[in-house]
Amino acid sequence: MRLASERSGLALVALTLAGCGPMVGSGQGSAEGSAEGSASSEGEGASSTTTTATVDDTGSTGSTGDDGTTEPPLAGWCLHGTPLPELASSDELLAVYDADADGRDEVWMAGPVKGLEQWSRIWAYELGDGPRLTPILEVVRLGSTQAMVDIDGDGLRDLVMLEVHIPAHYWMKGLPDPSIDATPLPLMTPSTTGIWLDADGDGDADYFERVPTGLVLYLGDGAGGFVQTDTLDFGVELGSADVWPSGLPGRLLVGFQEQSFGAPSTTIWAVEVSAAGAVTMLASGSIDTVEPHHVGDIDDDMIPDVIGFDVVDNEGLSVASQSAPGSYTMQTLEIPLHGMAVGAFVSAGQLDVLHWTSSASEVSLRPREGQAWPTSIPVTVDGPWDYAGDFHPMQADGEGTLEILHRSSDGHDLWVLEPCE
Repeated sequence: MRLASERSGLALVALTLAGCGPMVGSGQGSAEGSAEGSASSEGEGASSTTTTATVDDTGSTGSTGDDGTTEPPLAGWCLHGTPLPELASSDELLAVYDADADGRDEVWMAGPVKGLEQWSRIWAYELGDGPRLTPILEVVRLGSTQAMVDIDGDGLRDLVMLEVHIPAHYWMKGLPDPSIDATPLPLMTPSTTGIWLDADGDGDADYFERVPTGLVLYLGDGAGGFVQTDTLDFGVELGSADVWPSGLPGRLLVGFQEQSFGAPSTTIWAVEVSAAGAVTMLASGSIDTVEPHHVGDIDDDMIPDVIGFDVVDNEGLSVASQSAPGSYTMQTLEIPLHGMAVGAFVSAGQLDVLHWTSSASEVSLRPREGQAWPTSIPVTVDGPWDYAGDFHPMQADGEGTLEILHRSSDGHDLWVLEPCE
């Protein structure tokens, strides 16, 4: 996710991604979502079709007035940063979500308790009257924090803990205050290092267990129990595997890398998870060394799409989407990039891209125009900008557009994109 400060002369190159790899197997597995599907050796709707698309960089540069002149659609944007010294860089970010339903996200974090290695301290922060996040909750709970997910399907995230010396998971119920109940409840997971998310779309958390060549899905029962249902067998020795929700109930994006000594190349699968936990592949392809920064259905075809950039060469604003049934095509705008954030920064419901290079003077905004982001608008940075670290779009002030929580080795800060005064 990095910068682009000019539109002219940038070529948008389409890379070809073919359907690849073995399909979802009929073994056992786990995923979170609610959609109908069945496990098979080929996957419903999957094919080996290869599609190449060519897209030029000719987006709208503005609106034309009655006198025939063209005016820029957006101009004079500033990125204002506020340091957040209360949030320690060494603490773990558990979740960013609105537990008390006041329209403002809380930032949930956890850290160790000095002198008590078996205990964890949990904080929740929310934007107050000023520009900084302030603490609204601080509790101490027994165990090591693992995740914040909705175990019981009541719409509130619960705290998953690990008893270090057993080791075994248990959970504590999230409360709307917001707070965390102190009562430990049993959690019957098959391992202690898996992926938590709602795979089948029924509202409660499910669990993917990583195995040497794939992922095993366990559906949650809403009370802390899990049932093994299906397996995603990638057919290769895994270096890594991740799963992202897409915003489509029962449809997920799975990304995996084969164990190798070279530059890691990521293969993606769009999958559907039925209410019974059967997993079906819908589309597949390679995004090479592009790192996903947004997963969602951009083109309304009910298949998860990806926005990201090449983290090896630090270039290329890339969008991977289904071009033909079963196949992904990646379209890439060849620009230098070192960082990116995707979200509704200009207006609510919009999907804008903010990107930058390693220079603080090279931050750009690209508002969405149809299915593309062709127009680059320079952004003035006001604050101690650090292009590295983790960037989390969040609804801090409850006004519809998103702010950005940034975490670096030096700490945290909150960034707001606004028209310059």
